[in-house]
Amino acid sequence: MDPIPVFLLTFACGLVLNIVAFFLLGGRALLAEGRGDDAETEAVGTPELWTARQILTIVLFAGILGLGLLAGIDVGFLALSAAGVLALVFPSDLKEGMERIGRAVVLLIGGIVAYITVLQNAGVVDSLAGSVSGIGVPLAAGLLMLYVAGAVSAFASTNAMFGALVPLAAPLLTGGDLPVLGFVVALSVAASSSDASPFSTGGALVVTNTEEAKRTRTFKGLMAWGMSMVAVTPVLV
Repeated sequence: MDPIPVFLLTFACGLVLNIVAFFLLGGRALLAEGRGDDAETEAVGTPELWTARQILTIVLFAGILGLGLLAGIDVGFLALSAAGVLALVFPSDLKEGMERIGRAVVLLIGGIVAYITVLQNAGVVDSLAGSVSGIGVPLAAGLLMLYVAGAVSAFASTNAMFGALVPLAAPLLTGGDLPVLGFVVALSVAASSSDASPFSTGGALVVTNTEEAKRTRTFKGLMAWGMSMVAVTPVLV
């Protein structure tokens, strides 16, 4: 398949979903607050330029992105190396940075990833998806496969889940029972829309970078949103 239509259509669906989520969850108030902050900044004067800490952090981010994508170096190794560089250059920030790590979230995600990996290696996910694809009604089989993608992706890697389910969906697609491009895009959206779950990497990063006093509320909110995406998105797409 040509990847460009898959990317563009998945991007469009994600954009619409995010716009709806933004206004559904209080976006108007945030926009009004932002305008108030701009007015306050203009009243105070010109904001301070970036510091050496911020510039070095951005450079290291770019290095992680470039080496991870182009050289294929493990992203986790690169991130830890970058953190080590920042700790050596700015040791005064090390203690506060270590205290802000959401260790409970790290432990939670580590456990979830290990658990899902065991299930995948044991063939549980493949067996489940294979049973679904064997249903006699193609549209029903496709819908159930989208639910499998969303549910498992909420607790595991979206890319890995997509790669595992597409081959299992091949009989439905090669037989002409479902449109190939439509189903692949639907699978992409169903698998990625639940990434806001706090059990997934994206949601976990949000939780761990939230202020301690708001962390529990953020966790519950992302949990509700992620699970609602698992339930609603497959039907919509």
